[in-house]
Amino acid sequence: MAPLGSGPWLDDLEQRLSGVATDPEVTVTVRQEVDASHWTIVVAGGRATLDRNGVRPDVTLATDGTTAEAIAAGRLSVQDALGDRRLRVAGDLRKLVAAAPAIGAALGSLGP
Repeated sequence: MAPLGSGPWLDDLEQRLSGVATDPEVTVTVRQEVDASHWTIVVAGGRATLDRNGVRPDVTLATDGTTAEAIAAGRLSVQDALGDRRLRVAGDLRKLVAAAPAIGAALGSLGP
């Protein structure tokens, strides 16, 4: 697997997201910042897409690569990362909570 946040990793993310259906009523943009890399997942119109051009996010999640990989591998929960301040969240948290099922569907497709 390509390193997290690298061009090939983002290409794979984009391809996997293209097959994800979400609730058509949910619209949210979530920017993820991992070390020096960043990308935005856009959930809108019943689908999830990757934006690399800097669309304005509703919510930003920021962490380091080690924490991101631990969360992705299931070795660290999001709750624990937040509690330990290893994961930072900024923006419209109500929108993030409302969109959690859609985001979960999008990210759940990614697997290890």
